[in-house]
Amino acid sequence: MVLYRYYNDNLGIHLVEFPVIRETPGGYWIDMFGPKKFVLKHSRKKFACITKSDALESLRCRKLRQQIILEHQLHDTKLAIYEIENIRLKNIKKEIKNG
Repeated sequence: MVLYRYYNDNLGIHLVEFPVIRETPGGYWIDMFGPKKFVLKHSRKKFACITKSDALESLRCRKLRQQIILEHQLHDTKLAIYEIENIRLKNIKKEIKNG
């Protein structure tokens, strides 16, 4: 038996198959090509999934969450730049006024 996990990098989307070493009532021990990892059977978020379609859906959810986080970071960055520019303009106006 194997569990599946999709990941992406700048070369595309890739599927990794992790051999199951042992199954317990609560989950699976998988071989991560060196270290072992325990994956819960009934958790909402899983490191690896039983089917390829579940693994693809897991990647989609991870990427949607990443998008939300990055959009918030971009908004915060734009807001900070706007505030910095306002402070700079106030300082320039003070310098001109004080001569």
